[in-house]
Amino acid sequence: MRITLNPVTSSMIDAVGLADDGRLAVRFRSSPSSIYLYEGVGAKELEEMLAAPSVGRWFVANVREGVSESVHETDVDLIEMTDEQG
Repeated sequence: MRITLNPVTSSMIDAVGLADDGRLAVRFRSSPSSIYLYEGVGAKELEEMLAAPSVGRWFVANVREGVSESVHETDVDLIEMTDEQG
């Protein structure tokens, strides 16, 4: 599985992106070696999340309970974008 993560400014979330299967991928500051994948949350929702005044608040209000899988970052092909690339 390939996951592309983009850094975000948030006290709760370190980076967000999409897995190659279209699921939302989130890495939390409190758990930096784990990536949580969310079913039914794709590119459209990622755009909304990134445009929100607060990424963390948007996540809590719209996604939080829908985790489908947690993976360790060493178990996936992880692409980390920099602020300049994102």
